[in-house]
Amino acid sequence: IETICAGSERQNQLRILRKLATGANVMRPSNHVLPMFEEMHFDDIVFGVFPFLTTPLDPMFFCTSWTSSENLLNLIVQMLEVRISSLRECVHPQYG
Repeated sequence: IETICAGSERQNQLRILRKLATGANVMRPSNHVLPMFEEMHFDDIVFGVFPFLTTPLDPMFFCTSWTSSENLLNLIVQMLEVRISSLRECVHPQYG
């Protein structure tokens, strides 16, 4: 369970998560976002329920020595894949 937004802060993040992490977009191969199973509200705070990950992802992005060059290349390929896919959808929305 992750806090997504509180009050008027981070409403864009909530809107983006609703689009990418729910519905048919979750199943797209170019979508590397964890699916959001449920959205919970408490007062003005919105929580998202996501699958449990056994290892945290944060160290992967902040460590200076990569475990292998293959891990670094895989990360770059995924970032490019997402970027190219989003550009293609902007130019040709019928193929998105």
